[in-house]
Amino acid sequence: MNKNIIGKKYNRLTILEVTDKRGGNQEKLYKCRCDCGNYHYTTSARLKNNTVKSCGCLNIETSKRSGIRARKKNEKYYKEGTFIKALGFKKPKSNNKSGYTGVSWNAKDRKWEANLTLKGKRYYLGQFAEKEEAIEARKAGEEKYFKPVIEKYK
Repeated sequence: MNKNIIGKKYNRLTILEVTDKRGGNQEKLYKCRCDCGNYHYTTSARLKNNTVKSCGCLNIETSKRSGIRARKKNEKYYKEGTFIKALGFKKPKSNNKSGYTGVSWNAKDRKWEANLTLKGKRYYLGQFAEKEEAIEARKAGEEKYFKPVIEKYK
């Protein structure tokens, strides 16, 4: 690209000027103004191949729309700020070392810990020498905290 492109628009970005700054591969950076009013610096290659379309505002808008669609789709499962279907979900995450959701090894204290989260609040259920004790504490916590919410919205 050269100086003839000053004023040209790529998606939401209007090129204002070429700068002395350099980006990846030592390419010149162009100062652009986004339709939302923010400024953004990018390379000609990123403008040409549509890798950059805005200052970042487009990604935020798209994410919000996607999140709203997902929430509306699952609205009947969101109650009191909680995704009810997830309360009974037992499959642990892939990085879980204990094999049980909400039970983890605390390397510093060299003990097993049990925790759970409900309505955005984390409940610490204790530390235990044996993994089985932590699993039992987690099960008791699920019974105490999750069960009433699950029963309420059955």
